[in-house]
Amino acid sequence: MTANGFQAGQSGVGDDIGIIYCAPHVEFRRRFPGLGPTIQYDDAGACTDLNIYAGMGVGGRLHEIRFDGVTLHELLAEEGIEYASEADAIAALPAAAGVVRLRSVLSELFSRHATARPIRGQQRVSLVGVGVVANLSAAIRGATSAPMSALILDRALGEAAYAHVRTAQ
Repeated sequence: MTANGFQAGQSGVGDDIGIIYCAPHVEFRRRFPGLGPTIQYDDAGACTDLNIYAGMGVGGRLHEIRFDGVTLHELLAEEGIEYASEADAIAALPAAAGVVRLRSVLSELFSRHATARPIRGQQRVSLVGVGVVANLSAAIRGATSAPMSALILDRALGEAAYAHVRTAQ
């Protein structure tokens, strides 16, 4: 996501894992003018957020994906018939496989709509080794904590930097 102008994911862990990616709205709209056209803000300091929520454990699924209130279903419906079944397909997969498919779909959409490069560069710090990424399903099943599961899901979306991990009290 950072390659597309978003900040590294921030997570919250409770009954579910939630990851939020934030991009300055002005920059998001400049780079992707046709993506999610209903996402509009007059406030110069507004952000465009991608919110992803996944269930925990082996049977966990991605159950909510939104760009500032626009569901993945709505976003993909605007993209045409070739994306019509993608949101349901992503939701039906185990979280690890769903994240991989989501990453692919988002990469296609960002490439399809990109008109400019990010204004500012993002420094990346590797927190998850290549071996973890190579076998994502096993890594999530073997994670020793919910924050580690969130970190692995974040990494699967292409992140190598992590803003913070917050566990529910």
